[in-house]
Amino acid sequence: MHRSLYEAIVEAKDRISKALRREERPAYDPPWERLEAGGDVESVVAVDGSVNQSNRTSHTIFALTGLSILFNANGEPDESAVSYVGALDRGVFRRKRLADVLTTWMSLAELRSLLKMDLPPRTLVLMDGSFVSDVINPKPTRNWLNLPVSDEEREQMDALEDELGGMDLYNRLVEEFDTYDFVAPNLLSTVAQFYPARGYRYLALALLLHRERLEAMRRLISRGYRLLFVSKDSSSQDYIRHHNLSGIYSDQVLFSLFTRGRGFAPPLKIDLSQQKYKLSGDDEDEDSYSDILETELYQTFVRLSEDYPVAYKVEFIGVDEREIPDVLSLLATLSPGGYPLPLEKVHREVVITYGDMELISQVVVPIELNLREMLR
Repeated sequence: MHRSLYEAIVEAKDRISKALRREERPAYDPPWERLEAGGDVESVVAVDGSVNQSNRTSHTIFALTGLSILFNANGEPDESAVSYVGALDRGVFRRKRLADVLTTWMSLAELRSLLKMDLPPRTLVLMDGSFVSDVINPKPTRNWLNLPVSDEEREQMDALEDELGGMDLYNRLVEEFDTYDFVAPNLLSTVAQFYPARGYRYLALALLLHRERLEAMRRLISRGYRLLFVSKDSSSQDYIRHHNLSGIYSDQVLFSLFTRGRGFAPPLKIDLSQQKYKLSGDDEDEDSYSDILETELYQTFVRLSEDYPVAYKVEFIGVDEREIPDVLSLLATLSPGGYPLPLEKVHREVVITYGDMELISQVVVPIELNLREMLR
């Protein structure tokens, strides 16, 4: 850090502290139910993923992994992993949309790693992140590409989603789902026969990955597992809207600031059909995944240990509303430090670091330089 930043830190500490003391925030008393840790957990599966990238001379090299670990009370952990390393033309996607594409791919890897496991119904599965956030992600469009296109190309790209169905690629996504770790990249050669320009293939890749993840979601829901999605950082406002509160902008802030001790908010049932974005396909479309929107999903905010400062959002699929307190008691048992220990362990196993990306890039494209090489 430059010395001027140290001076800015000292000034900011005083300024921000005074502003927080002056801030008039409404005092709320949100509903909060006491939670006791308890129950025996014979087995639990924890799922997490990681993705990272490195910009080289002409390509973006990326690596991703989805990892599921089964923890048994009496036995060694069993794991299932799916990984992929790839290269994209650097700059072909707008920066934010590149992150969206890679995050979708990583999420798909997480789902596929779990689907590879042979688990009985009612298995308790902990997943990092939010099912709702995955569902409401918008479909890719030509605007995701950072390419100049003619009017003719624009019209063709707008029609590309329907054309993929016409090429039978959506059916192949389903039929070949168990053949590959990822079907989408294996279908691009077919796209290239009709659309040789590389931009079309990149848009097709994004659309097919989006669709393949929906197929993975549908298959996972049908397994009958007890799925818990744990969000470390949530900006949802469902409780704020439900109780018509003002002056606070996040459910997580509400329950983190105005509750104490181990406990949870009364569960809310979430209507996925009212979320912001539609899934692929229309209700009349036989290829539609709109049935996912009918999934029964509850959410709550929970503090899993007495002194932990943050309440986490937890979403439940395959868990009856009356069963939620007992499941949260099991989760508290698994969270002596305030966060589920199985998720901590799987995260440490799966994370892909900057150093990892340097090694991967040097192996995959040794002739291309890291664009930040001169700063090291």
